[in-house]
Amino acid sequence: YELEKLGKSVFDLFLHLLSAPLSSVTLLRTLGGSAHALDKFGVLIFLNAVGNQLQHWGRIVLTMMNSMELSVRSMAVDFLVSLIGYIYQERGSIESISLCILSVLPEVVAREIALCSVSGLIKSMEDVESSLWPLRRAFADVEDTSPLDDDRVDQQLIPSLTTLCRTGQAIIDGVLVEIRLKGSAELDLDKLTTAQHCGHSTVFRQLRPLPPETVFDADEESILEAATYFSYDTSLMQKLRWLCTLTDVHVSKKQWAEVAES
Repeated sequence: YELEKLGKSVFDLFLHLLSAPLSSVTLLRTLGGSAHALDKFGVLIFLNAVGNQLQHWGRIVLTMMNSMELSVRSMAVDFLVSLIGYIYQERGSIESISLCILSVLPEVVAREIALCSVSGLIKSMEDVESSLWPLRRAFADVEDTSPLDDDRVDQQLIPSLTTLCRTGQAIIDGVLVEIRLKGSAELDLDKLTTAQHCGHSTVFRQLRPLPPETVFDADEESILEAATYFSYDTSLMQKLRWLCTLTDVHVSKKQWAEVAES
C-alpha cells in the first residue's frame, strides 16, 4: 500500500509537469523520468496509481508523439512501447490500453490542428495534414518495434501492436475526412475541438459533394477500419461515430446504395 501511495504521488507529479507548457529539454527529462518510474514501480502499480487519469496520460503521450522535436517524440514512443509491453507481460492482452489510446486520439488530433492554426501555420488542407506528420511517424516507429531488438516486446504482441498503430493511422485519416466534409477552408476551431471531444461528427453534417481531387477509396477504407476496430459491447459510441462518418462520405459522393448499406 505504501509503495502504491508513493507511486501515485510520483506519477501525479510527472503528469502535472507534462501537462505544463515547458521547454523541449524539460519535457524530454520528464518523459525519461516517467519511463524510469514505470520501470521501477511496475505497470500494475502505475495502472492502480493513475486510475481514472489513464486517458489523460494517453492524451499527453499522444501529444508528445506529435512534437516537432525528434528527441521528445522518440522518448514518447519509448514510453508508449514500455507501457504496452509491460501490460502485455502482466495481462497477456493490450486491448484495454489500446481502446484508451484510440478513444482519445481524435480529440488529440483536433487539438493539435487547432493549436497549429492559432499559431498561423495552417492555410490549407495540406497544412492540416502536414501538422500531423510527426504523430504518423511516431505510430510508424511504434509499429516497427521488433522483438529482436527490444526485449520489452514479445513476439506474440506484434499482431496487436500492428492493429493498434494501423487503426491509429486510420483514425487520423478519419478526422481529416471529417474536416474535408465540412467543406470550408476556414476551420471553426471551437466546433472542431468540441466535435472531436464529444465523439460525434454532427458538426460536419452540412455536406456538399467533395471535389474529385479529394475523393479517395482509401478514405472509405480508413473510416471502415476505424469503425471495425471498435466493438458494440465496449465502445458503442466510437463505433457509431465512425459509421456515421462513413455514411457522410457516401452521401457526399452520392453513393446512395452504400449509404443504405451503412
